[in-house]
Amino acid sequence: MLTWVSSTFELRLSQVKVVCQCIIFLTYVCGCVSVWLCVFITFENFILVQSPFSAKRMCSKVTKMLFIVSLVFLGLNLPIHIIRLWLLIVISHPLP
Repeated sequence: MLTWVSSTFELRLSQVKVVCQCIIFLTYVCGCVSVWLCVFITFENFILVQSPFSAKRMCSKVTKMLFIVSLVFLGLNLPIHIIRLWLLIVISHPLP
């Protein structure tokens, strides 16, 4: 989509340092969050199968929202400290 927007409106967004860093950052965040959401759903299904009578107490809406909010919070904060994406140097090559 970024390529289409850049070529349609002649913005050359891929050559802007902040845009490149945001794309890399969001790629890591979305990858991390999607994997952990799959783990949470698998764990919830395991609880539902293993102990169906206590699952309603353990898998309430509040608990689910707490897990999702904490997952998104960790997903947004961990890549900043681990990868240091904002210190990357983007090398731009002029187009012919």
